[in-house]
Amino acid sequence: MSLTFSPGFPKRAREKDLPCQRKRRGDPHTAERPQAKVKDETIRINRYVLAEQIEQLAGGDPDPQLMSVEILDAANALYSTDRDVYLPVLSVEKGSIKADGCAVFSRGILSGMLDQNTAAVIKAFHSPLKGGTLNLSLPGGGTATLRFITSDCRVTPEIQRDLPRFHVSLSCRMRVEEIHLPDGKTAGRQYPERLRQPASDTLRGDLEKALDAVVKRYHSDVVCFGKTLLRRESAWWKRHEKEWEEFFPRVSYDVSVRVDLAEEGSAIS
Repeated sequence: MSLTFSPGFPKRAREKDLPCQRKRRGDPHTAERPQAKVKDETIRINRYVLAEQIEQLAGGDPDPQLMSVEILDAANALYSTDRDVYLPVLSVEKGSIKADGCAVFSRGILSGMLDQNTAAVIKAFHSPLKGGTLNLSLPGGGTATLRFITSDCRVTPEIQRDLPRFHVSLSCRMRVEEIHLPDGKTAGRQYPERLRQPASDTLRGDLEKALDAVVKRYHSDVVCFGKTLLRRESAWWKRHEKEWEEFFPRVSYDVSVRVDLAEEGSAIS
């Protein structure tokens, strides 16, 4: 299975919007910039991102469907207790930009790297999945490619014995792009409908693996479970906000996925 999306590019942030304090002496236009610590080193987040230069290097305007991370959101998350920072990782090859996944942080400390497939699933918690593709291996041979039209991810918290449990529900609307079957096999007009369950099962497995990675392995709340508790279980959050870092790796979750296929033409071979 291959799930493909690409991170977008941070937008230009205004100086007055940044959560920083001006220096008392020196250049009046210079401010202390937000910082992220990686072991014993410190990475300074630039006040401005040269988005225009990145766009030129990419060979055009960024696709509006790409996953975007605003530098302002990343800076604010460094000061937040209810969510963690994630940043897209990009590489430049022969004048083009390639998405390599995401770096995830825990309380401002770099905790791990997500590959591109895992990062694509995490995107569902922040914005609809649009334009990406899902590649399936079919039982009995053959492959199929489905494209995301839109999606909706809902997270419902529940407190069980003073520990949070999260019910994650992902609904996706997709269309079939291509179906390739082995020689001698044919697919009727109703064949695309048979892809609904394999697609749902594949996405559910990918989402569970992604959650295991960020929750159990990296202890990074890039899925905003803390923010969900703040909004939906405010009494629990008020009691345990200062302990959320210890609670987070112990939370439990279950995942359900529903895939609806649009009635559009597909290429079958």
